[in-house]
Amino acid sequence: RHKNELVGVAQETFSTFCIMLSSRNTKLLLAIVAVLALVSAWVHLHIAHVTLHHADHGVNHEIEPRNNAIGNLNAATLPPSQCKCDVCPTTTLPSPCICPNIPTQRTHQMTAQPTTNKCTSDMDRIRSSFTAGVTDEMLRRSRSRVGNTARLRSVMQKLSNGERIDMVAFGGSISRAHGIKMADQNGWTGQVLRWITDEYPVKEGQEPHKMHNLAVHGANICYLEKRLAASMRDLEAHGVSSPDVVFLEYAVNDYEGQDDKVQLFFIENIFFDGFQEIATCAEGIIRNLYEKYRNTAVMFVEFRTSVESRQTGQFLHHVVSQHYDVPSVSYADAALPEFFRQVSMLHPESLSYDPTAGSVLPAPFGCTPECEADNMEGFPCRPLCKLYKGSQAPPCLELPPGHVPCYTRLFVADEVHPSYLGHTLVRDFVVHAFATERDGLCRDQQRTPEHIPKHGVMASVPELRARGNFAMVNETHMVSPNRIPLLVAATKTSGWVLKAERFDRYGWISENTSGGETITFPIALPQAKCYAVFLGVMRSYQGMGKYEVAVIDNKTHKKTTKLLDGQWLTHISVWSEDIITSDDASMADCTGDCTVLVTTQDKLANRTGNKVKLLTLSVRECIEH
Repeated sequence: RHKNELVGVAQETFSTFCIMLSSRNTKLLLAIVAVLALVSAWVHLHIAHVTLHHADHGVNHEIEPRNNAIGNLNAATLPPSQCKCDVCPTTTLPSPCICPNIPTQRTHQMTAQPTTNKCTSDMDRIRSSFTAGVTDEMLRRSRSRVGNTARLRSVMQKLSNGERIDMVAFGGSISRAHGIKMADQNGWTGQVLRWITDEYPVKEGQEPHKMHNLAVHGANICYLEKRLAASMRDLEAHGVSSPDVVFLEYAVNDYEGQDDKVQLFFIENIFFDGFQEIATCAEGIIRNLYEKYRNTAVMFVEFRTSVESRQTGQFLHHVVSQHYDVPSVSYADAALPEFFRQVSMLHPESLSYDPTAGSVLPAPFGCTPECEADNMEGFPCRPLCKLYKGSQAPPCLELPPGHVPCYTRLFVADEVHPSYLGHTLVRDFVVHAFATERDGLCRDQQRTPEHIPKHGVMASVPELRARGNFAMVNETHMVSPNRIPLLVAATKTSGWVLKAERFDRYGWISENTSGGETITFPIALPQAKCYAVFLGVMRSYQGMGKYEVAVIDNKTHKKTTKLLDGQWLTHISVWSEDIITSDDASMADCTGDCTVLVTTQDKLANRTGNKVKLLTLSVRECIEH
């Protein structure tokens, strides 16, 4: 084919040359000849480039057999009917193939692609181990933000070398595998660790891979920001100077139940104070992790509840993940759309279905007439109507004729925490992200080096660094031994008691309906220009009371007070924090030696209780504006 092209160019050149001789236009003749010479040279170079390129990649477009291994001219040839010329080979056969319809035979040995075949085989093997019903579409949607994976690629290289890795999981009760039997093993964190352990055995003599699960029931990402420096110090004390992977699971708790914001997706309403603080906390964590640990892969793992009207903090995290190019794996995006579609197919009042009417989607999203509660414990198995409407809701007791309750596979114990199957799906999505980088490493695909922005998106870099560097964090609940000092009262009235409630969450609790209960806590830090003081409490939707917080500087005698409320409208109970003093260094509300005084108020007439539950006291230096 290329030879014929050259012959055509030569003929055209000769004909034009003859015409120009007859016209005796010498200057024009020379110009035309020069142009044609350049064209001819370009054709030669193009053919040479194509030939070399195909040779380098084991492809011969002049002689294309069905097999990849072509012998020499002396080899026995296959019948022409078994030859395919000018078609890229797709399979590997041992016999040589000579195409008799090419005027000039040119053959060479085709190179096989064993590495590529192995990469594909490994990826197929991993994907075949995923939960039945997981589709390519779900895996694609689970990568809600692929981000820059250079750090994750380095982790996969380390694993491929037989080296051990340390992973850290920060999050809430979902990452604690609330409601799951043998939570450390069967929650998504334990399942990810098991996959890493099975897939990448460490070299002889090394410690096994480890998942450090530092998640806390009810915690949001601002809870972590206050404890980030202390958590890093604690990890270092336990021999983890630089974790290999850090997971951040806070989407459900970071939304803080703000379902009353009906104009959520209008730009003017997205970043009201609570949401802005969440996004700023997330950025403070990412900035400090990326600057301290230059090789640690960080990944958001985003969940969602079964209540479609309740959004998540994922969109707040995306503000930060987009700015810093942080990877994100989303169970919310991958699995919940089909779950909500299944709900929409049920009877609108009873959330039941007719098993003969084809109204159920395939596993893992469909309904079952009886509960499937594998590896669940501590909670009764409830159908979807009771998850949504409460156990005594009349629609749950009155099903239409021929209908049965819908037991969903993804939520069993309650509407917030995933079932064992839900945790397994998250394992699949995280493993898929890891395996994709393994596949890229296998194929020697390059990754773009990361770039840490010089400027913050929610706050200045100095403010972000300060937010992740608290000088004092005292709390009532010990997450890790010797990690955070206990919140010890200096003085208190008899109405304050340190005790544990649900999920073994300790707190300083007062329930006196008459109010007037007082408790004090000392702050003893080196003298500085200004410290910002934060008090964390448990906020809920019922039975909570109001309280006043005062910060008294024992040196300057300046007193700063705030009247706060432990109750809000939304149906969720989580840790929540208020800044008591000014964060402006010029205000100097606390200079190091201070006392925090909390006083409960009288019970309001329209409330069922007057509980105040104190959880944390944290202090950092003020920000210079």
